[in-house]
Amino acid sequence: MEINFSGKRALVTGATKGIGKDIATQLSKCGAKVVAVGRTKQLLGELKKELPSIEIVELDIADWKQTENVLKNIGPIDLLVNNAGMGWLKSLLDATEEDVDSVFGVNIKALINVTKIVVQNMLDRKVPGSIVNISSQVGPKMSKFMTFINNGFC
Repeated sequence: MEINFSGKRALVTGATKGIGKDIATQLSKCGAKVVAVGRTKQLLGELKKELPSIEIVELDIADWKQTENVLKNIGPIDLLVNNAGMGWLKSLLDATEEDVDSVFGVNIKALINVTKIVVQNMLDRKVPGSIVNISSQVGPKMSKFMTFINNGFC
């Protein structure tokens, strides 16, 4: 079966490495015009060298207002892949308020904000679209922060 996204524009967050980079690459190979969002200029530049046809957007999606300002005029989007995510690799007992705010800022607030912007884009154009949310941080193995559960503390 051949997958064809010709004529579709796909926005991928966290597109500079790992799963996000692979998704951006595969979407591009399947004909999509890919908008790759990442916060690291160097990694975005490397991605652009590998995939010259993609559009790169340097953006810290944890910044609500900046994200609104940048993405509200991004043009038509048919497919959104919310892939950006972060976590911390330390014990729950060592977690700070800043750690929690950072994780929620990217994993929850940014996902909601980016999705809201793209959904409004689709509604304004009266076109259907697809949204895929990726979560991988703790899926395959438990993080250190979860060890308290494994040790019978819950």
